[in-house]
Amino acid sequence: MAPRGKSRSDTADGESGLAPAAGLLPAGLRDVLPPRAEWEAQASERLLAGFARHGYARVKPPLIEFEETLLSGSGADLAGQMFRVMDPVSQRMMGLR
Repeated sequence: MAPRGKSRSDTADGESGLAPAAGLLPAGLRDVLPPRAEWEAQASERLLAGFARHGYARVKPPLIEFEETLLSGSGADLAGQMFRVMDPVSQRMMGLR
């Protein structure tokens, strides 16, 4: 979180509110800076409130699961995009959501 009144926009790529990775993050990942981060948070809150008004309840799945669970059904298309790690206890592969 950036301090209020102080923006990192001098490092952002134009008006998008995204800071270039500059070798600090893996390819495809970027920091989302103010005001874009605030806009995204408010949009998420509006969507969640709309779903709640229609009877949906929030679910929070674990960040990491066994690979066979994540790749079952329609998840099989994501196999090439998944970050994989080995569970040291069970010796089974896990995937990061």
